[in-house]
Amino acid sequence: MEITDELFIKNQPDEEFINGIHLEWTGTLPFTIVFGKLTGSIVDFWENANHEQRFVEAIEKAISL
Repeated sequence: MEITDELFIKNQPDEEFINGIHLEWTGTLPFTIVFGKLTGSIVDFWENANHEQRFVEAIEKAISL
């Protein structure tokens, strides 16, 4: 399939995996986490669906960090 991105396979207990992603994530899906473009730091995160404006604001912030 010519996939060139980095892929991960979960091979550990759920709780360990969840905490490894983000300590405040309960494991609820969907889960969104946005990282700064330059710093890689977490800009925003949330569980469940959210309004488009939240995505837009997080992405705009991520682009500048």
